[in-house]
Amino acid sequence: MLIGGANVTDFFTAFESNGVPLFATTTVPLISLTKKIKTSVTRTNFTIDQNEDDPDLTNFLTLYAPQTQAASDSGEYEDGVKFNSATAASQTIAKITYGSKYAGTNPDHTNKRKVVIMLCKLAQDVGAFDMESGKYTKPKVGGEIVNNDSVVTVPITAFRSSLVTLATYVTIPADKGYVELWLTGVGN
Repeated sequence: MLIGGANVTDFFTAFESNGVPLFATTTVPLISLTKKIKTSVTRTNFTIDQNEDDPDLTNFLTLYAPQTQAASDSGEYEDGVKFNSATAASQTIAKITYGSKYAGTNPDHTNKRKVVIMLCKLAQDVGAFDMESGKYTKPKVGGEIVNNDSVVTVPITAFRSSLVTLATYVTIPADKGYVELWLTGVGN
């Protein structure tokens, strides 16, 4: 059981080596969204409603959002492994979204925080917003999963030590592009 989230999503550089997405060797986020109203996550895409609108967000979207229409490619390989990947003309990036800590009564789950890691490409309409008198602009940030052909390693230093602790790196399994974890939570 979770109530809300930790109000943090960090985006990182990911790059491709021979067509394989890899997590950044530097673990300084490209941008961190910390004024989130709602985060919607599926195993194939994400949408973040937030009211953080500043030059840093504009620069991030300018650099990483596709300039041409995104198209999804999904299906099944001949060995039965399913794939779903975006084919937009944009760079693969990685994101780490921190959920809240477990709020249920099972003592085995006490102090566990849900964390979602995704390799993705931003959607073409990312950054769309409305201007209305007396209200914040709320640029939406969203995208689609990029499946990895081999295991991707996420270094410990990519995680916020103010929110979670872990003893070793995390991996995104091959052909997934997405992983949900329950890590030891720090803070609220």
